[in-house]
Amino acid sequence: MVHVFKTRLLLIVVLILFVSESVMAQLDIIKDDWPMFADPPMIDEVLNPEISDQLIPAWIQALSADEQELRLVAAKTIGRAADLNVSALDLTVEPLIAVVSNAKNRPLVRHTAAMALVELDAASAGESLLAVVKDGDFNLSVIVEPALIRWKTPGALEMWRTRFEANESPTLVRLAIQGLGALGTVDDHQSLIAFAVDTTNNAVLRITAAQSLISTLKQPELDHAERLAASQSPVDHLVAAFLSSPKPQNADGSRSLAVITDLMSGSDATVYAVCLEGLGHWNPQAILDFGERISRHETARVRTTYVDALNQLIDVDRVSELATFTNDRHPGIRVKVRQWLLEASEVESLLPEVLNFIQSALVSDQWRSQEQAMHIAVELDQKQFAVDVVSLLQSERNEVIATSGWALRRLAVEETLAPALKYCESLSPAFEGERLPYDLMFSLNEQFAHLFQMFGQMKYRDSIKVLHRFIRKNQLIRFRVRAAATWAAGLIFEGDLAGDPKLEKALLDRLNDDAPMPPEDDLVKRMAAISLARIGSTGEFTISSLWKYYHRTKPFGPLRDGTEYALHRLIGEEFPTPDPKTYTSGPWLIEPYVPKK
Repeated sequence: MVHVFKTRLLLIVVLILFVSESVMAQLDIIKDDWPMFADPPMIDEVLNPEISDQLIPAWIQALSADEQELRLVAAKTIGRAADLNVSALDLTVEPLIAVVSNAKNRPLVRHTAAMALVELDAASAGESLLAVVKDGDFNLSVIVEPALIRWKTPGALEMWRTRFEANESPTLVRLAIQGLGALGTVDDHQSLIAFAVDTTNNAVLRITAAQSLISTLKQPELDHAERLAASQSPVDHLVAAFLSSPKPQNADGSRSLAVITDLMSGSDATVYAVCLEGLGHWNPQAILDFGERISRHETARVRTTYVDALNQLIDVDRVSELATFTNDRHPGIRVKVRQWLLEASEVESLLPEVLNFIQSALVSDQWRSQEQAMHIAVELDQKQFAVDVVSLLQSERNEVIATSGWALRRLAVEETLAPALKYCESLSPAFEGERLPYDLMFSLNEQFAHLFQMFGQMKYRDSIKVLHRFIRKNQLIRFRVRAAATWAAGLIFEGDLAGDPKLEKALLDRLNDDAPMPPEDDLVKRMAAISLARIGSTGEFTISSLWKYYHRTKPFGPLRDGTEYALHRLIGEEFPTPDPKTYTSGPWLIEPYVPKK
């Protein structure tokens, strides 16, 4: 029983290691798609890195210091500098090699120096590091040997062969197997096959050996795979899955499929995934033939193989089935399918099916599909779906709430303005009294900001009453929503100072509000300055107020470039582009002493 438990645990760990998709695969493009930050654009500060000429020499000097602690700190500093792409670090390679090679140094010092060399990707250090790891320093091998594979260091193969034949330390053998699998000869690969199929060997090492061959084998090892598939051992099945993964010769296609089908009679998700991923490279139809057994599998990696096969064989009849996976519980699958549907829409015969999906998804009760359908509608600029999106404003899912406001703004359909305004009016008291549902609060703020920007871009004058409610100061309402309302009002009444008699004063009040409890946010002030310029507020108080905040703020701040935009538009003032600012990536752990002048 203990043996079975350990075997199952092993396969679970292997499965986790194989999962390449992140559960965070759903990228939120909506938060970065804000026209009020692009019209006019916020000017980003230009920063030029500056490294003292004395910095790297100081690190090199520290590497040869008598104090080992100083050598340790120097190696850490160089590793951090390498991560930050500091130039001229090649000067530190030889001193770092000297630290690693000196057996009198503490292990931690040597290991840290080795990590710095790996971070530097110092292939020239490969042979020196190889000489050190031959002494059997386990921790150093773990640090260095993956880099030796990448650098194809001469002599490494011989070391791995010797270690593999000795078969002593499992961890060191595992590193040797990975090296032989990546760089070895045909004979090395045959040795790995023999090791993988020997059931008396360590289970982890057998799996490692089989996995290391998956990209190097020219054809499947069907004799071994058939024998192992007949076993009752999950480890044997996983090894067999790896060995049967390469694309077979035409004559072996049926036999290879039979082995995979046999392996699929078990229940291990990792075995399923390895088999199906290999099968997908040469026979995606066979994956589809497994049907719901794969398409509804609890493991995302397995379902992904089915979705990928659908996409490889996409046609008019398969678009709708592919689209059902926009409702998959794994965000990575949903995003993949969305992209594939967009690609399918470029084919004239498939576009109607994609549009049918959008229509059905928007009126469904599947929030995941609703979200993806809105993205596709926007990407394809299918404005006819905007009316359906309006009803999603009141969704109870954060993903749909935020996306619906963004989608309506991007689709920009006049018929949606009135119902969107009515919705905003109905929810305004909850914003003003901080009575929004706590778990929906952030998405509702994002949604309103997008709707306000839509009102501004489409110059929807009927919205000015609700915009005024958000322009005025209310510490219970988030700054970005109030900034969006302030920006939108200026667009709506652009060039029409008398269009709204209350607007100029409201904007000046926001710009000049320095009350301490709390002061007005600079983002709202920025939008007030921009909107004053757009409506044509050229009065003395406006100009003096703009100059006041121009002089009060530093270059590249949101209020500074807002006042520059307004003063240029109102009075033609020209402002030079500020010089780039230099910076150092420090403070470093070691810096040279520079006496103050």
